[in-house]
Amino acid sequence: MSSSRSKKYNAPVNLRKVRKAFDKGEYQEVIQTLESALPSASGSDKLAMQYYLAMSYVKTGQSAKAEPLLAILMKDQEYAERIQEDKKNAQKANKCRQNRHF
Repeated sequence: MSSSRSKKYNAPVNLRKVRKAFDKGEYQEVIQTLESALPSASGSDKLAMQYYLAMSYVKTGQSAKAEPLLAILMKDQEYAERIQEDKKNAQKANKCRQNRHF
């Protein structure tokens, strides 16, 4: 058997730490943590993990990996609203960036 130290993310995921890493832009860390933790997650924690993993994929240009997770999340009203809000904010940010180039 392998030790728990060799499998860094076997322990339950601390979602507060995941949120902090996400907010700091540490998307690769979020991806590594959640890819290994998601299969054993359940309930509201699983939805939160799927959200942060999907958004981290989007932020790192891995939209194809994000799509299946986003499809699941869109079935939950709270996350569907959150994703729509994220899209609006991203569009506004892109518009601002484009306007600066002119």
